Amino acid sequence: MNPKSLYIHFKKILLKWIFHFQDIIGNRYSSLINSEKYLVASVLSTFLPNNGIVPIRDSTYKSDENRFQRHIVNRIPEKDDFFSQSTTVLIITPRRLGNYPNAIFEGFQNFLREQRIQFQWHCLNEMGTNYLEVVSGLFSDISKHSRLVLVLDPLAPTEIYSRYRNMDADWINIQKKKFSFSVAVFLGDIWRAKDRQCVISWVEPVDTFFHVDPVASHTYPEDIRNKMFFYPFVSFPVLSKSLAGKNDKKHQVLFSGQVRDSDRRWWLRQFSSLTKNCNVQLITHSWYKFSSDKVLSQSKYLEVLAESSACFGLSQRGANHWILPARSFETLRMGTVLIQQEGPNCSPGQYFLKPYEDYIPFISLSELRYITNDYLKDYGTLQKIAKNGQESLSRHYPPQLFIRRLLS
Repeated sequence: MNPKSLYIHFKKILLKWIFHFQDIIGNRYSSLINSEKYLVASVLSTFLPNNGIVPIRDSTYKSDENRFQRHIVNRIPEKDDFFSQSTTVLIITPRRLGNYPNAIFEGFQNFLREQRIQFQWHCLNEMGTNYLEVVSGLFSDISKHSRLVLVLDPLAPTEIYSRYRNMDADWINIQKKKFSFSVAVFLGDIWRAKDRQCVISWVEPVDTFFHVDPVASHTYPEDIRNKMFFYPFVSFPVLSKSLAGKNDKKHQVLFSGQVRDSDRRWWLRQFSSLTKNCNVQLITHSWYKFSSDKVLSQSKYLEVLAESSACFGLSQRGANHWILPARSFETLRMGTVLIQQEGPNCSPGQYFLKPYEDYIPFISLSELRYITNDYLKDYGTLQKIAKNGQESLSRHYPPQLFIRRLLS
């Protein structure tokens, strides 16, 4: 082995051990945070990576009028003719993400079942090596007796992404012309360069891009924007229907999420310190890696969320980008107050929510301090905001809105 190859080999081994060490420290850090041992956790965090995002400490924000606000107008068909047609929704996505169920599409199948819409759900990894033939056969069989709507996740995780590459946009387009079906796609993060490249490659065969990022969607070419439809599919009503509106809430704030990023760890430390001064308990269920056993199951998470008066959401995805993740929508559906991180010129919640009436946004540490001092102490005000947020989400995004766009 020559010196250069030896160096590369040594570097790979070193990086592997460094990442392994960070994972061990990260998991330990998460355990300490969940046990409210913040001081020891802060010491351990010095051994974890820094993502370079500097949290905003002070803000010159004075009035709601200074914040960016734009309401989305979703275009939907006026006629309901398609409801009289026999339609089958064919879902081709992973059933599991690593060791965990695919909560979004499990919610989707329950939603379709509740709406009495026929569907089939298949995973490419559950098919043999001739999976393209199997999928083509599904198109053929379903199209013979039913109108077909295909639902895909082109931004699927790496465990099946290689197969999505073979079942690419060109192949789907050929099948679509042959069997005459419509294609709907679910999009999560669409702000990263790799996501953008993938979405643009799918523009020809896709009829509707369902997405949850109204800010990033405006950066796409017009032909894609015209097909984009904002709807919080990451939290279908059926996910929280049995628990939503629970009246016996505890006066506690829930945080559930990853603490891999240094800015999230910083915000969590600051918020834990602030909540100690307002007699509200902070319940933390964090993890360093999603494969960790510290991640709550979806049912357990919803149960804890339903009994909490508020939920603390950290949503910064990049230096200048914030989104409303699945847990923000689930918080609103559950009738729990959403305390949501936003950016100076990026307020995705205000596309359909009124700040301080439907939810509580914050940009800086100074605003978060104001929230804990003036809002968290007032349980009655929290109840009112929670009810408003729940009603606003239901009013703006009823199930019929999604169904019409999916089946039209």
